[in-house]
Amino acid sequence: MSTPFLSDYLPVVEATADIPANPVTDPGTSTTMIAFCFDAETQTLSFWDPIAEERLEIALGAGGGGPADTDALAEGVTNLYFTDERAQDAVGLILSDGTTVNFAYNDGVPSITAEVQNIAVAHFAADVVDDDDTLAADSAMRIPTQAAVKGYVDAAVGGAVAAEDLLDTQTVSGVAAITWNGAPIPTTTYRKLRVEFVGTSSFAAAQPAVNCRVNNDSGANYDMVMQQVNNGTQQANSGVGLTSISSGISVGSTGTADKVGTSKWEFLNFLSADHKVCTCEGHAIPTTTASAMFTRSGYALWRNTAAITRLDLTCNSGGNLSGVAKLYGVR
Repeated sequence: MSTPFLSDYLPVVEATADIPANPVTDPGTSTTMIAFCFDAETQTLSFWDPIAEERLEIALGAGGGGPADTDALAEGVTNLYFTDERAQDAVGLILSDGTTVNFAYNDGVPSITAEVQNIAVAHFAADVVDDDDTLAADSAMRIPTQAAVKGYVDAAVGGAVAAEDLLDTQTVSGVAAITWNGAPIPTTTYRKLRVEFVGTSSFAAAQPAVNCRVNNDSGANYDMVMQQVNNGTQQANSGVGLTSISSGISVGSTGTADKVGTSKWEFLNFLSADHKVCTCEGHAIPTTTASAMFTRSGYALWRNTAAITRLDLTCNSGGNLSGVAKLYGVR
């Protein structure tokens, strides 16, 4: 006698009414067996419970009996649901500042910003940044640094553009001489040395001359040629073997109050081993009288090969000077 299979008693029926109303008995052993059937139309599983001796039904539903989506399913503890907020926080919280970049995560916006800082040439590849102030690579791709550009421009136009520095200022009142001896007179860097004086003198004249003497040399070692305009009349003067470069003009004690004269001397080769050459000028309008108005300009020579280390300004005929004197170095 063959042994029956349980599947022989599991018919798939069209309606729950087709399930056996009573338990099924194994013909071979007379053992009560559980009978199942599935209703495809209502998605219901029915079976006979031999313990309770009753028929039970389970409604499976279209989703197999579970939640239809994650909204109906409670979140776990370890494997949490994906949300935009959680994804943003996960990224924002693992950002780490670097040597040249600082990150900031704003949860409320949300946003991530990166601030670049402490950039140095060493942080870039050699073919990206050019720090050579000769710009010899002549690259169409590399970016020159500010230092490289400045060095290149300074070298290229240094001889054409006369940059100058104010080396010293003296404000004086009633002094017999204005002197620069040693420092701040430069010994390197500059091509020219310029002296300017704006002021008055105590000498009893409308426009006393202001003299410039080099390296305290009071000998007859100065030569000068000068053009002068006074009261509309132009004059040319020259002198050899002078004891100073007497080209400046101040406003003397007979001039109108609050008026000043201007004087300037520019030594073109003050550090060379040649005789020193100087352009010079002076101007004054000490009164409203035309005959007192003077302007002059000239060219002078100090017949000495020594570098200039001292300059003295004095007033003609021993008057005292008052005003402002400035010393410039010209590149």
